[in-house]
Formats: sequence, structure tokens, C-alpha cells
Amino acid sequence: MSGRPAGRPPRISLEAVLAAGLEIGLVDLSIAAVAERLGVTRTSVHRHVGSRRDLETLVGEHLVETAPQPGDSGAPLEEHLLEFARGLVAHVRAHPGLAGYYARGFPRTRRSARVVEAFDATLVARGLSGPAAARLAAAVANHAIALAAFAMLDEQYVSDAPEFLLDPDEFPILADTRRAWDEAGPDAESWFDWSLRGAVRGLIQQTLHGPGYL
Repeated sequence: MSGRPAGRPPRISLEAVLAAGLEIGLVDLSIAAVAERLGVTRTSVHRHVGSRRDLETLVGEHLVETAPQPGDSGAPLEEHLLEFARGLVAHVRAHPGLAGYYARGFPRTRRSARVVEAFDATLVARGLSGPAAARLAAAVANHAIALAAFAMLDEQYVSDAPEFLLDPDEFPILADTRRAWDEAGPDAESWFDWSLRGAVRGLIQQTLHGPGYL
């Protein structure tokens, strides 16, 4: 019969639970997975995090706090927001499951609220009202997160899908678009960045000159 030697069970800390959770990732995160990773019982993990949601919050809030937060370099507002959006996209893509975390009741705790408040403050310092800054930053963040999540799902399924040729007689627009992408070269702005820039530019105009919802 195998098992842990008799005696006092291994002691763990909240920091160890967090480290294990980060290694496992939000997609596969569970009390059981953390316990197995640390070589302890589920009960030991439960002493530090009461539930699966508490565990997700522990890991998720750490990821939110470590997301790139650009300071205000004085660049034009569009570039400031694009830097924020690009950093968020990269962070979400580096941590599968984070997009879903952002989508469920965010900000979840004071920790993530402080992150939001800090970035909104950079927009208020540029002369926007608090509500205008908050809705602009949230809309840009939502677009960036959605684009990142879409790209990750697309890559996951396209990698296993057979390619098919786009007959220009049947699909003239799509075939011409694919040809243009192939000819654009590595220095061309990607569709991804083009979409981010367009969203940011439009949201700025809507915020500064269009009707608001508040």
C-alpha cells in the first residue's frame, strides 16, 4: 500500500497555493489540481481557499494586478489607449482563461478595482470626466479582451481544420482579400492591430463628441 508517510501532513501557504494555481492556469484550475501539484490533501488547500471560486479569485486577481499598466508618457490619447489595449491583448493571450475571468463580474475585489481606478485616473488627468474616462477605458478593454479571446479560439480550431482553396469565381471578395494579405508582407499592419486602432479611434470620438450613455 502506497501513500504519504504517517505523521504531520505537509504544511502549505497561501503563496504556495497561488504559485501552484498560476502553474496550472485558469482553464484547468481546481482544488484537486492544486492539491495534487503541492502533494497535499484537498482539505489542506481548503484551509487557505474555501472554494473553487475563491481559488479562481486568488489566481485571477494576481493576473489582473500583473497585467501591463502603461503610465502616461504624454503620447496622444489614441496611442496611450492603444498601448493599453495591446498590452492587455498580450496578457490575455499569455494566460488562457483570463478573458473569461474578466467577463465574470469584473472588477471582482478591491484589488482589481484599484487596477481599474489607476488607469481611469490617467484619462481623468487628461481632462476627461470620471464617467467618461471609465466608460472609454472599459470599452477599449472589452474590445481588446474579446479580440484576444476570438484569436485564441480561432487558432485552436483552425490548426486542426483542413484548408480549402477559395475559388475566385465562387468567392471573388474573399479570394482577393486573402491574396492581398499574402502580398502585404510582414511589415503591414495586421488585421488585429487595424481592428484595435479603429475601435480606439471610434470610441475616442464617441466619448469626446458623441452622445454618452451616462
